[in-house]
Amino acid sequence: MLRKNLWRIGWLLAVVLSTSLILVLGYRNLSVRFIADPRFQIDRQGLLMIHRNIPDSPRLNLRLADSYLAEVANGQQALEAARYHSRLAAEHSLWDYRAAHTLGTILEIDGDQEGAERALRSAVRLSPNYTRANWALGNLLVRQSRLAESLPFLANAARLDQSLYPAVFELLWEAAGGEATFALQLTAGNAEAQLGLIEYLLDRSQSEAALALFHQIDLDQRRRSARTARFIARLIEMGELRQARQLWAEIYPERLLAAHDLANGDFEQPTMLDRGESSELESLFDWTFTPSNFARIGIDTGSASTGSRSLRITFVGKDTTTLRNEIRQQLALKPGAAYRLSFAYRTVDFTSPLGPRVAVITDSGIIAQSAAIPNSPAGTGSNWTEASFQFTAPVDQHRKYLAIIRQPQFSYDEPTRGGIWFDDFTLREIVAPVGQSKN
Repeated sequence: MLRKNLWRIGWLLAVVLSTSLILVLGYRNLSVRFIADPRFQIDRQGLLMIHRNIPDSPRLNLRLADSYLAEVANGQQALEAARYHSRLAAEHSLWDYRAAHTLGTILEIDGDQEGAERALRSAVRLSPNYTRANWALGNLLVRQSRLAESLPFLANAARLDQSLYPAVFELLWEAAGGEATFALQLTAGNAEAQLGLIEYLLDRSQSEAALALFHQIDLDQRRRSARTARFIARLIEMGELRQARQLWAEIYPERLLAAHDLANGDFEQPTMLDRGESSELESLFDWTFTPSNFARIGIDTGSASTGSRSLRITFVGKDTTTLRNEIRQQLALKPGAAYRLSFAYRTVDFTSPLGPRVAVITDSGIIAQSAAIPNSPAGTGSNWTEASFQFTAPVDQHRKYLAIIRQPQFSYDEPTRGGIWFDDFTLREIVAPVGQSKN
C-alpha cells in the first residue's frame, strides 16, 4: 500500500514539474516574442532587465543591438554595446540573416572589414533576396576598391528594389573615376536596368554613351518599357529632336512612309482614334487628337485619296469655330532647312466664313500655313484636291507641329458647317542642286 502511494506521489510530482517546465518555457518564449517585437514600445532599460534573465535570446539581443546601433554616433560605449549584443544574436541564431546583417554593419563601423565581410556574406547566403544585405555587402566591396566583386550584390539589390538603381550608378561612377564601365557590366542583359543607366548617363551629359547603349537594347523591350518614352522625351527637351525622332521611328517603322518626315500621313496605320487612347511613347511623333466643341473628328474607312482610310472632320455648326491643337503631330525639322508640306482634301456640304488651314505651328504662333479650304455649295461635294505650301524651318528651340487650324477673323463669325476629309500628308526637305538656292 505504501509503495503504491509513493508511486502516485512520484507520478504527481513528475506531472507538476513537467507542467511547471512547460509553463516556464511558454512564458519565457511568449515574453521574448512580446519584448523583442519592435511593434511594442519598450525602452532599453526594460529590455536589459529581461536580458539579465534571458541573456541568450537572439531576438532580444538583436533588438538591443539595433537600439545601440542607432546611437553609435554618440560614442564608443554605444558601439561596444551594439557589437556585444549583435554577436550574441548571431551566435545563438546561426540561421537568422537579420542578425548576420546587423553584425556585419556594426563590425564595419568598428573598422573590422574582414569580420564585416564574413557576416554580410553569411547574411546573403542565408537569404539571397535580402536587399539590405546585398546592398551593404556591395557597398563594402566598393569601398575596398573591389568593384568587379561588388557587381553581383549591387545588381541583386537593385533588381529587388529598382529605386536603388540611381544610387548604384552613382556609387560605381564615382568609384570608377567618372567612367561607366562597371555600370555597363552591372546592367548587361537587363533591359530595364540599361534604360535606367541611360537616364543616368543623360544626367551626366553623356548623350553619346546613352545613345550607344539604347541601340543595344532589343526593339520589343524598348517598345514595352515606360522608360523609353522618358528617354526620348529627355532628348526632345535637350533640343535633340531629330535624334529623338530617329529613335522613335526605329520603334514604329510601320508608321512612316518612304522618304517622308511625317508619321502615318495616309492614316492607314491605327491612330489613337481607333484605339481610344495612345501611350506616351506612341504619341511623341504620331497624330494626337483632343476633343473639340466645334467638330467631330474621326477616321473614315470608306473614303480616301489613296488607300482605304482618311481623316474626317465634321463641323457641328457653331459660330466662331476655332481649331488649334485638336489635331496635330510633332515635327523634327532641321533648323534653317526648306520644306514642302503636301496633302489632299475633299469637302461635302462645307460652308464657312473662312475655311480651316493646314499649318506648321509652335506653341506661340504660326510658322506657315496653306490657303483656306474653300467652300462647297450645299448638297454638293468636291473631288480629292492636292495642295501644298513651302516654308523654312526656324532656327530656335521651340517645338514645331503640323496642325489643322481654324482661326476666326473676328471675335464673332458665322457658323462653320459640313465635312472635310484629309489624306496623304507628306513632308519633304527641299534640297537644291549644288550651286543653286532652295525654292
